[in-house]
Amino acid sequence: MAKIHWIFGAFITPLMVSAAALAGTYEDIARPFSYELYTSDVFPWIDGTRRGEINDSAGRMADGLKKFIDSTNKHIEIAVYGVQKQEWFLDSLRYLKRRPNDVTVEAVVDQRQGEVDDWDPENFDYPDTAKMAGLLGSESVKPDIDRRGNANVNSIMHNKFIVIDRKKVWLGSANISHTDVGSEYNANIAMVVKNPEIARIYSDEFRQMFKHGRFSSSKNPRTEQKPLRFADGTIVEVFFSPQDDPMNRAILEFIRRAKRSLDISMFFLTDTKAATALKDAVKRGVKVRLIYDALAGSHAASKHSWLRDQGVDVRVENWGGKMHMKAAISDGTDVLLGSLNWSSAGSMKNDENTLVIRHSQVLGGEMLTYFTSLWDALAPADGGGSDRRAGRNPLRDPRAEGIESINSCHDGIDNDHDGSIDADDDGCSIR
Repeated sequence: MAKIHWIFGAFITPLMVSAAALAGTYEDIARPFSYELYTSDVFPWIDGTRRGEINDSAGRMADGLKKFIDSTNKHIEIAVYGVQKQEWFLDSLRYLKRRPNDVTVEAVVDQRQGEVDDWDPENFDYPDTAKMAGLLGSESVKPDIDRRGNANVNSIMHNKFIVIDRKKVWLGSANISHTDVGSEYNANIAMVVKNPEIARIYSDEFRQMFKHGRFSSSKNPRTEQKPLRFADGTIVEVFFSPQDDPMNRAILEFIRRAKRSLDISMFFLTDTKAATALKDAVKRGVKVRLIYDALAGSHAASKHSWLRDQGVDVRVENWGGKMHMKAAISDGTDVLLGSLNWSSAGSMKNDENTLVIRHSQVLGGEMLTYFTSLWDALAPADGGGSDRRAGRNPLRDPRAEGIESINSCHDGIDNDHDGSIDADDDGCSIR
């Protein structure tokens, strides 16, 4: 397997873009699109270099995020699902609070149950989230609430973005957890966008939630949503759930624009419209590949088996951790990433974000390199089809916790959420 670097960084080089491709109304930005791309180094887990229980380490993606946080000058806005077993993250926020130049630290998080301002760790899917209130003060950490001021249990605040000084933003699929940015056990992608025009859009979304207490369907729609056209020809669009209708306006449009190829890395794909659009893409001659998560594959509403029957080439991960990305590459030049799974709840209920970047051969190439390395790592040992992978029943995809999923029976995690871990799980019994 080819070695893949965990971080990429570049100013996108100028691209020749046809007048037809640029037709429409844009907000022109007199600078190139600037970013750093971070990808999880799951490959040591796949090849056995790393094995055993998942600890509370801070991996290289975490190091990149720490460096990003430490660059704050005046104000940091944090919209994350929560915090789990990543003390370095809390230490970074503690360091910001102790600085003599008075850095303002504000955050919104997801709360699963309980009353607002009840910071019992059991009220959060990630119990360490409660520590943020003690560290920053409860006035600086706001859980998602409904229109009556109660904890919103009908949707989740599923964003994973951080804005610094309204100048740059960290975004993507990685949670502040030991399995995501920590050990990099789960496959994730994250991006630092260094353009203030995009950072301000994310900052405004944060303020809706933090300052005005607007979450989920109570958020106001944005009045100005022109695509941003940068000096190098890159076009960027930002979509938030649920107010921007990202399923129809971002995902379906992204799929419909594809002419030759679609390479998708996805945790959950349950939306019927998205699945139908992928089927239609295959019919018009687009080569569609999907890397899918084993836990999601066991869900009754998952569309991956149906898509396989429609001609989509599907490979289900078997490395123990999750395929946690929500990303796609079209024709090698257009990319989509963010926190949004391709589900109706993600698009219509949850607080999410989706970034679409078009006409970028450099970024598309970087993401395609990572996708291809993951794809090749899942190639069947016998050279056969993707559903004949060696070491398992050819009629069944790998289980999230089972002997056919590398390290899943030794990681100390209830991968399939059935209440049993490792040796106590039936899937880890040799049969």
